[in-house]
Amino acid sequence: MNPRCRPALLVAPMLTAVLLACSSNEAAPVTPPDPSETLDHVFPSDRVPAVEIELAGGLAPLVKAYLASGSMDYVQGSFLFDDEVQTNVGIRIKGSLKSGLGQVEDKFSFKVNFDFFEAPHFHEMDSVHLLNDKPDPSHMREILASRMYRAMGVPCARSATVTLKANGEDLGVYTLVQEIDKRFLKLWFGTEAGADDGNLYKCVAPGCSLVYRGDQKKDYVISSCDEPNGCGLVLKTNEDDPSLNDYSDLIEFLDLVNNTPDEAFPEALAAVFDVDLYLRYLAVAVVISDYEGYLGKLDSFFLYHRPDNDLWVLIPWDLNKTYGSSKCSTSEEHTGGPLFPPFCGESERPLGKRIMAVPAWRDKYLAYVQELLDGQFTQEVQKGWIDEMDQLIRSYVETDPIPMFPFDEYVSSVGDAGSDWDPMNLLEFVQDRRAYLETQL
Repeated sequence: MNPRCRPALLVAPMLTAVLLACSSNEAAPVTPPDPSETLDHVFPSDRVPAVEIELAGGLAPLVKAYLASGSMDYVQGSFLFDDEVQTNVGIRIKGSLKSGLGQVEDKFSFKVNFDFFEAPHFHEMDSVHLLNDKPDPSHMREILASRMYRAMGVPCARSATVTLKANGEDLGVYTLVQEIDKRFLKLWFGTEAGADDGNLYKCVAPGCSLVYRGDQKKDYVISSCDEPNGCGLVLKTNEDDPSLNDYSDLIEFLDLVNNTPDEAFPEALAAVFDVDLYLRYLAVAVVISDYEGYLGKLDSFFLYHRPDNDLWVLIPWDLNKTYGSSKCSTSEEHTGGPLFPPFCGESERPLGKRIMAVPAWRDKYLAYVQELLDGQFTQEVQKGWIDEMDQLIRSYVETDPIPMFPFDEYVSSVGDAGSDWDPMNLLEFVQDRRAYLETQL
């Protein structure tokens, strides 16, 4: 099915299904299985894989080019994962730019692209990220948040703790993260009817409020920013296909979201957007205080247009500032914002705000929050997850030769004691966040 075609005959039954599913009198739909379990070997929960990268010229030239000019070009190298070796892979620094210059780090994050020099796929993945965990002394937030999203059936990147060496130099503890790309889409949505062939847009702040700004591609891509591929809603698939890369599907979607009259909005949106999946995402994001993405800074999320059912879906990304690390700018509550409004900041969010104006969808969102508070986000479950990770990674963190935080900050971040520093202790966040949200249900 052409991703721009929307069969009118499907609107009525689809709306009926969505409204029935979102009735406050109905039990929550069964959470779909997690297809990413096929990647358990790469992202294990019971061991810490040893990763090595090798570059012909060593790491120093890569760092020098990044610091001098902000260059994040791929160079050819090798990738070793335990006893598996991939040669001819692309490796580059991941970093932030300021006035075209790279920013100094004690140790850098990296992106490994197995497809850049046409090497074989690595466990059906084209790319992975190696993060230095700079914002997170616990080394757990990315992994815990991904587990929360996936437990609610929300497509989300897998992640795991690894150790990293670069040309023999021990860089210590990193977090390995799956890329959101066509391979990710294939894993979560399959290939039937071209389910993985649609347009995937990445939000790169600024410019991701999903406000309708006009009928041209240039209205949604900002070229005058530090990012080499621009900011705003950046197309990450089908970039070279002139029949798909003109942003017409996104423009049509945003026109509907922003300009459909209120009385017609629920039916119109249900025909083109996976509302139930969004409500699951929203519930998790609010519970774990994920304010780097659509709810807060309007950064770090994806929109995907599925060709097989013509529905748009929202996919979270960049989760290492969850669990109390990133604050809600419009709330004095130390764990994050309230259930209503679930958004932080003054920016317009027409999609989220209009969905919350539909009583049945608002009720279903509340039901999902309650499901989390009764299930995955209980103190017992979260303590089990945190203790399990602590037992696995503590010795690696303690002996990290280039730590991003002192070891005592790691101990404080995963222990039972309260904290008076930022970011807060993980268990303290869970306890206080639960108590705050329960007063609003």
